[in-house]
Amino acid sequence: MTQRKTFLADTALFAGTLIVCLVVAEVVLRAVGIYGIRIGKIDHIEPVDDPILDFRLVPGSEWVYNGIPYRINAHGWRDHGHEYEKPDSTVRLVILGDSVLNGHGVKMEEVWAKQLEYRLNEGGGTPHFEVIMLAIGALNTKQEAHLLEVEGMKYDPDLILVGYVLNDPEPGMSSQGARERREHMGAFHKFKQMLKLSSVVFHSVRLIDSLIWRLQVAIGRNDSSHYIDRDYFGVLHESDEQWADVVAAFGKIRELADPECTPVGLVIFPVIFQLDNYPWEDVHSQVREAAAAVGFRVLDLLETYRAYPEADTRIGRGDHVHPNALGHRIAGDAVAKWLVAENLLPADSLRLAR
Repeated sequence: MTQRKTFLADTALFAGTLIVCLVVAEVVLRAVGIYGIRIGKIDHIEPVDDPILDFRLVPGSEWVYNGIPYRINAHGWRDHGHEYEKPDSTVRLVILGDSVLNGHGVKMEEVWAKQLEYRLNEGGGTPHFEVIMLAIGALNTKQEAHLLEVEGMKYDPDLILVGYVLNDPEPGMSSQGARERREHMGAFHKFKQMLKLSSVVFHSVRLIDSLIWRLQVAIGRNDSSHYIDRDYFGVLHESDEQWADVVAAFGKIRELADPECTPVGLVIFPVIFQLDNYPWEDVHSQVREAAAAVGFRVLDLLETYRAYPEADTRIGRGDHVHPNALGHRIAGDAVAKWLVAENLLPADSLRLAR
């Protein structure tokens, strides 16, 4: 009986110590700004009466996701504040995109569009360049064209760029659809979401997952996901209906831009997977040809990314779509050089990126 009491006492002491350590660790992590999945003071999307895109990001909202802070400006975009009226001696680039442009998993200053803005303004002087990001995660090309019409043209852009990712023919995000999915979420999934709120639990799992991924990469094993296994990106571009929406969106963007003085460029991001033996080169050709047919200038980043190890340029295990900070910087530098080489900026602004 004495041994049993000793065992129970030791177990209780160990459990109590562990709980105290976890609580202290949680408090310390949150005190230094490291959180688990954390939604801000209010839900960061709000429904709107719009049949093409029925939600917007809440202006002025803030939240932290995967330890990355997200701050939304007064017009509802993850970007610095920009007034609609263009300041004097300013060249404006409006960029349309989805979660890649919105900087999923990276700080705003690390996003390729902000890297481009920094590159264009190196050395100061005039004109000053403003790169305005109109992006929300999970948008499709049709929704991006719609945003250019209802929001982007208010900024009087001198150049319009479209960031194209190979999942862009998808049906697109819907606020109503998201609400319905939350309502039907199972108890186990809800429990997992609750655990992700803990900084200690969330970042411990991320660390272990990252170590496993790096080990897989080191031994030459590809960490493919169900998107890769099902050739999801190829199937999307084989759908006549979904591809027709992309082509129509390209045409609409070209019509909205002043054909006489506002060029449009398309920047194609590759799926960061088997770049040396890339499975979707035909899809890239399909996109390039459709964009060129409506008068877009096209930059395909596939060759740019091929110069770097895949594991060094993407967010992490199983995510072949989202670049990390290095991947964004690579893209921003490539776009800056391309803009100058293709004379896509006003002639008096070509002091840059030489």
